[in-house]
Amino acid sequence: MADDPENNQSYSANPNQKVYDTPHQIDHLVDVVDIYFAEERKKFKWVQKEETYTVKKGGKIVDVKNIYIKKFADEKKNAKNLATDPDHANPLNPNDQIKITWEEREEDGVELVKISKIHYAKKVYVVAKCNGQSGKLTVEINENKLAHPEAVFDIPVKFLIGEDEKTKIEFKISRDKTEYSQEITLKPKSDEDHKKIAANFDKRTEKNAHLFFKADVTETQDEIKFPDATKEFLNQETTRFQVSYCGCAEYAIANGFLSGPSVITTKAGSLVSGHNGIQDVIAIILHRTAGSSTAGAVAHTKGTHFYVDKGANDGEIFQAVSLDKYTNHIMNSTARTNNMEIQTENSVGIEVVGMAYYYKNGDLYNVYDTKISNPANVSLSAGYKGSDGKEFFWDALTENQIKSLKCLLVKLMEHYNLTKEDIYSHEAIQSKTAGEGAAVKDAIMPKLDCL
Repeated sequence: MADDPENNQSYSANPNQKVYDTPHQIDHLVDVVDIYFAEERKKFKWVQKEETYTVKKGGKIVDVKNIYIKKFADEKKNAKNLATDPDHANPLNPNDQIKITWEEREEDGVELVKISKIHYAKKVYVVAKCNGQSGKLTVEINENKLAHPEAVFDIPVKFLIGEDEKTKIEFKISRDKTEYSQEITLKPKSDEDHKKIAANFDKRTEKNAHLFFKADVTETQDEIKFPDATKEFLNQETTRFQVSYCGCAEYAIANGFLSGPSVITTKAGSLVSGHNGIQDVIAIILHRTAGSSTAGAVAHTKGTHFYVDKGANDGEIFQAVSLDKYTNHIMNSTARTNNMEIQTENSVGIEVVGMAYYYKNGDLYNVYDTKISNPANVSLSAGYKGSDGKEFFWDALTENQIKSLKCLLVKLMEHYNLTKEDIYSHEAIQSKTAGEGAAVKDAIMPKLDCL
């Protein structure tokens, strides 16, 4: 309900004059004002809303307001300036008519917003602010090595426009435009070049590089103006643009399947089945197998989309079902606790191989009541207590499991436009063994640095 400060990009010299921060065209001059990287973001506006509320059993105006405050919270609406007419402290009578007004935040298109960093292999916009009537503005991307002896990228930097590899962006200058933009993917086309860049990033202690633009204007008879003689942008210490590298760039989702290191889509003995009718995915659910391998977990028709193995196949990701189908990995009613909007038809499940344990009389047992003969060989998570007070421990995730799970989550969140808040442990939405998904979530959330 808090009011956001207005983002006013204008100012007034006097009440009758308003000047906007917009470049103005000047005849016989091509003025390249700025070139930068940007991302597309939603714009929002405040819209006035109004409706009539009919009092049911009496009460006061404050009760009516509280009804609407709760309604806005339940519906996750961003609202402000809630008001009623009448607005008094007197008791209300049944069937009284109360006029309710408020402002609601709604989407209002998209805009390109300047950014200062990005992950390698991501899509990004190149935006140029340029005033002029004719000519061609050509932009190249270069790398500032700074103190590094070798560059990460080829010079000029290769990138993709659609499926085509380019090293230059060309804008045709027009008198009716002052802003030009082009979406690119910041990676080369060939796998060989891609692997070379990944290897160069890995040589650096800090997995990042800094890019800048070199620009030129041709095909015009007009005077050409740049901010300085270098014709460079983003190459000052205060404006440097950072590209960071994450190993998850090696993974991708296409046609319903994940590809990347240690990803397989077939496994002998798997009976996990998918079903038609998947809906828009709103959540990712973390599970644990309570076993020692993927092979044992997939010998059933019920299961999840993905399995992250350990042991002999440590870190291997098995995709059992295409993402265009849903799996029976959670219950939609029985034993549910909360978050009832999450259903098996609108969520993706991930099983991470690992066993559950508990202590009895100082001895360690697994969840199947088998005593562990050498508990010193078992790396355990923190303890998790259930509603019955019983405390369970789980196999700690291996480094390879964390690496694979991290990239799987990153790609799923990108694919479905989800955030970290959309990742749930199984027991957070359904009665399960304490710590089943929480041990996984607690281990992986600090590692999701590719977002």
